[in-house]
Amino acid sequence: LRAGLAENAQLLACARPVLATRLEGMEMIEQSGAGCLVPADDIMAMRKSLSELLELPASQQAEMGRRGREWVEGHASWRQAAERVRDLV
Repeated sequence: LRAGLAENAQLLACARPVLATRLEGMEMIEQSGAGCLVPADDIMAMRKSLSELLELPASQQAEMGRRGREWVEGHASWRQAAERVRDLV
């Protein structure tokens, strides 16, 4: 299973911390600083990461969400897409 840019951008654009499984295409979640990835078949890692995320202060959770939103605006916005198409032409 592979997550696409559009699906991940939607997750990040919500400006909320993201916890997801480590699958191809999900790297932007960690790269953006908006969340963390855990192995797809490791329920204990998911449980631990979720607990850690929920224990973070609200301000730190909000910061993670803000970083994700900023990543989308800088890498996956309609403007960015249009510029990539323009550069191809």
